[in-house]
Amino acid sequence: MGMVDADPAAPRAAAPAGLTRFLRVEGAQHYLFAPAEGIFEPAFQLGDQVAAGQLAGHIHDPKEPHAEPLALHFQGSGLAICMRPLAKVEAGDCVVHLAADTVWN
Repeated sequence: MGMVDADPAAPRAAAPAGLTRFLRVEGAQHYLFAPAEGIFEPAFQLGDQVAAGQLAGHIHDPKEPHAEPLALHFQGSGLAICMRPLAKVEAGDCVVHLAADTVWN
């Protein structure tokens, strides 16, 4: 199609040894769901190492702009591998997904 200069039949270089990071999801504490609808404002960045109890973000109610935003806290510790950006959420939407380092044999 001419969109990629590389030869697709050419062998690919292997990733350097030791640079692969193995992660695992440790159950429900590695997910955070919106308890209400509104606008989710994250208080962390993708790739941050976070701790249980740390502020994850706020949900703002656009129908009640003067109301105090709802604070969300992490239930577990880990690496933030997936997050909802500043965006509208519905109750039950996943706003954060964490993972922890592991060793695979």
